[in-house]
Amino acid sequence: MRAAEKAGLPKIVSIQNPYSLVNRTYELGLSEFTHKESVGLLAYSSMVFGWLSGKYERRRRASGGRAHHAVRAFPALQQAAGDCREITLYVELAKRHGLSPA
Repeated sequence: MRAAEKAGLPKIVSIQNPYSLVNRTYELGLSEFTHKESVGLLAYSSMVFGWLSGKYERRRRASGGRAHHAVRAFPALQQAAGDCREITLYVELAKRHGLSPA
């Protein structure tokens, strides 16, 4: 923001960061800054490449699907999403109440 101001460029109005039930890193300081500076968040991967929809329950992955490619591109995602007990509990809770996890 300082560089844009110094160069006479437009003020940043939004950022695009991953943000979901299991990825809350935006809240570790960025949210306060963006609120104070009136910068919006364009959250991406809010469904964690489909894991929060329930379609990849218990490590099921469609070969060639988004989750398959995401894990290949970001190997840490396997542990962060594929092995995440919180996602399993979330999907089970939604189903118990007759709701779609999405």
